[in-house]
Amino acid sequence: MRILWVEDSDQLPQELINQWFGEFYAQHQIERHNGFSDAYRCIQTQPQNYDCVILDINLENSEFNPQEFTESDIIFPKEKEKFLKESGFHLYIRLLYKGFPTQRMVFLTGNASEHNASEHDNSRVKLVNVFKQARDGDDEKAYVNCVKEIREKLPAPERKKFNDLLQTPHVEQLDVWLEQWATPFHTIGEPPKTDTYKELHDRFYEARMTLPRRIEKNAETAKTLQDWLHEHCSPQSQQRQTFDYLTLRRGMLDAIEAISRDDSIQCTADFENDLDKAAFLSGLAWQVRDFALPPTDYDKSYLAVCEYLSKPFERYFWKKNNNSKNSKDLLNESDRHLKMPLYFLRNWIAHGLIAGSNTTITAQAAGLVFLLAMRHFFSVENYGFQNELQRLFARPMTDPQEWNNCCTRLKQKFDKSGFSPLESLKEIGHKTSAGWEQQDFIQHFYAAYVLCLQQVDGSVLNAPFNGWIVGEISQ
Repeated sequence: MRILWVEDSDQLPQELINQWFGEFYAQHQIERHNGFSDAYRCIQTQPQNYDCVILDINLENSEFNPQEFTESDIIFPKEKEKFLKESGFHLYIRLLYKGFPTQRMVFLTGNASEHNASEHDNSRVKLVNVFKQARDGDDEKAYVNCVKEIREKLPAPERKKFNDLLQTPHVEQLDVWLEQWATPFHTIGEPPKTDTYKELHDRFYEARMTLPRRIEKNAETAKTLQDWLHEHCSPQSQQRQTFDYLTLRRGMLDAIEAISRDDSIQCTADFENDLDKAAFLSGLAWQVRDFALPPTDYDKSYLAVCEYLSKPFERYFWKKNNNSKNSKDLLNESDRHLKMPLYFLRNWIAHGLIAGSNTTITAQAAGLVFLLAMRHFFSVENYGFQNELQRLFARPMTDPQEWNNCCTRLKQKFDKSGFSPLESLKEIGHKTSAGWEQQDFIQHFYAAYVLCLQQVDGSVLNAPFNGWIVGEISQ
């Protein structure tokens, strides 16, 4: 995902930043802005570029000229310093105006508490010392209690590392790691003199407005921030539906941007005369423009994506149509495993079988439709930044034997008297077919892909998306 981080301090060591964000720093796009003006312009013009936002409240180190915002509806106070000390709140208000969800914003600030971070640091040091004494003194009860307390204080991604170090016979490795955790860098800058968050919270309360969560810059920052990021940027999140939608959206937008910028990527021979690259990709990006879609509408968005991407496949025919010079005979087409599923999907959507049946289009299905279409339209395989789209899939099947077994099962399932498996799939896709309302056409979409993998000699083609699609097929 892409995360907007507004922080005006230029003295934060990279090691401290890495500690705060943990594994999320490498896995996701952290776009940092150092001042109010730059951040405001991004929020005003391109809020759809971000999935989560982290704001500092006090941006008094910013370069700021109110005359730059003459067309803005912000009423700036005469006292520049006073405004900048709470300008993070004005960015928050701007995001609300743009429809950005409160739960995906957080304040990361030193202006939220009068407590000195060293108090928290000392508590960690004491805990680690008690842990070592209990371990070295064979005090099992105290040892177990310390392990539990340390584990609870760690960010979710760090708990596995702690568990692994507990098992190592080299206790010095564990001790070094614990000492680094117990004595992190202190936040650069003066300690806050007032609780700005509390002051503004009271004002917002009077206006019946909700503020986002706050995270203080202290010894607990890494744990608290990473736990918050885990809620929104991890497939293990309890908000899995929202994670799936945002992951699909971000992965698609990243891939679309990369394809758009690369002039060496052009439409394949099948579509070079029918598709305008720029117009097609712009329209596709528009399908996932909404960064604040309610969960009840996710399936509608996925259907819109699938309809848009499968529509060009209406040019294909099951068998050669002699009345159309542009028709393609799918059964004898090369790369039919890319084309046949999208051909079927186009017909099923157009004739109302998807909407009227026992079919749920998921983010995973929409992602695979996107990957197949991009491969066929542009000969590219792009999953977005750090393979964003791959995070949608929980169980990719990478063993070729699993592909063979899946193909065999599907052949047995759809092999009916007088029809080949693919012909059976085609016949199911008509409203004249008995029981079509009970069919799951997304599973049939996956089946079409796998059945097309089988070669004349009986082997299964080793194609890029085999593992992801076989992993999505119900056993």
